[in-house]
Amino acid sequence: VGMFLNGDPVTPEFTVGAAATPTILQKGGRFARKINFAVDLEDLFNNDRNYKPLNKINFGAEVEQYLWWIASARLGAGFKGGYWTAGVGLSLLKALHIEAASWAEEAGYYTGQTENRFYALNIALGV
Repeated sequence: VGMFLNGDPVTPEFTVGAAATPTILQKGGRFARKINFAVDLEDLFNNDRNYKPLNKINFGAEVEQYLWWIASARLGAGFKGGYWTAGVGLSLLKALHIEAASWAEEAGYYTGQTENRFYALNIALGV
């Protein structure tokens, strides 16, 4: 706050958010399960692309299911700035991890004008 770059004021990046894991949706034991919910308002002070506050809302949910110590699987979905996001993950024997995800960012002047979609795949071996 109060910084200048080449004589122009620098807009600070300000993001607020919250996450919750309701205990009523959790389960312990050999087949443990956990469900998470999250929401945030991203870069609230920046208006470079004439963004409105609703365009800056990101939210989603994730469920993680365990099969004793053998495997765990994750499935998540949500919205980032008006575009859908999704991800899946699988871990076997806590050594092999496979994850895939997709999300988008706005490449145009306003939300919904030009979608710039990303896809990612990650395969890792190790504990």
